[in-house]
Formats: sequence, structure tokens, C-alpha cells
Amino acid sequence: MNSQPDDSEIMEILSQQLAVPPDPSKTAPYPRGLALDLALQTAPLPEILSSYNLTPVEAKRIFVNPAFRLEYDEMVASTRQEGFSFRRKAAAQAEAYLEVLWGMANSPLTPAAVRADIVKSTVKWGALESAPSTQQPGADVFSAEALRKLQEMPDQELEINVMKIISRKRPDAIKTITVENEK
Repeated sequence: MNSQPDDSEIMEILSQQLAVPPDPSKTAPYPRGLALDLALQTAPLPEILSSYNLTPVEAKRIFVNPAFRLEYDEMVASTRQEGFSFRRKAAAQAEAYLEVLWGMANSPLTPAAVRADIVKSTVKWGALESAPSTQQPGADVFSAEALRKLQEMPDQELEINVMKIISRKRPDAIKTITVENEK
């Protein structure tokens, strides 16, 4: 008899302990796509507001929101500069798919590999990737976390890891060090 919990029991425990964060599109201060529709003037203002189920009072509150104004102004400037290009159309579609991607990324039915790809792609599309290193190749770079782990590592484990690194560069190094230690 196996006393280990199965995957469904583990998932149930995790779902009780960890809350999936809410979809940002549902908690945003204004509807996604509104700034683009207004910048492109896809319809008369009353029709655009109606398509987002916004009253004039709600729209007025949104229009003074600094984040909305910034997004709207950027959309207007971009549209003036490049028109309604293929790039702009693709950006509008990508913006519309964010809600679908959010749902897929947080669904337990989505395979882990697909969720990982969604996260990687979203980071790339959002230009959130870290900048390439400006250090010269071969330069030693240690993060604070890596340094802390090295400092906390027991001496014997540290010595073994150092030997492994040395042996990668010079395979005969371990033999030499072992012989010297035996003397």
C-alpha cells in the first residue's frame, strides 16, 4: 500500500495554500484596448464607449488616469509615425490575446511546457529580458546569492566542487592534488 499522496491530492493542497493571482485585465483601471481604439478612432466616441460598456462618467474618470493618458498619447504618436501598419495590427492582436494567454498560463489543464513557453514569450514580447552582459568574455561574475551559497557551503563540499572545476580545465589536476595530499 502506497502512503504517498497522488498528484491530484498534491494539486488540491497547493490550490488551497496558493492563490492564483487575479487576471490583471479584470482589475485594471481601464479596459485593455480602449486607448488603441480611441487613438485609431475605430468608431465614433459614443460607439467605442458603448462597446466597452462605459458610461460618459466612467470614461471621464479613465481619461484623466495618468497611465491611460500615457498609453493613449503613445498610441497616437505611434500611429501618426507609422500609420496602421502590419506591426501596429500585430501589436493590437497581441494585446487582445493577453487575456487568453493569462488563462492558459494559469490553467492546470495547460501542459507545463506550454505554460513555460507562454511565460518566456510574454517576457520577450514585453521587452523584459535582461540586457546582454557588457563584461568581457571569461570575466568572473558572482551574484550575491551565489556568493552567499559558497560562503555557507561546508568546507569539504566546497573543496570537492573546486576540484571538479579544476578537473574540467585540467583533467590531470585531481591526480596531482591527490598525490600531493597523500605525501
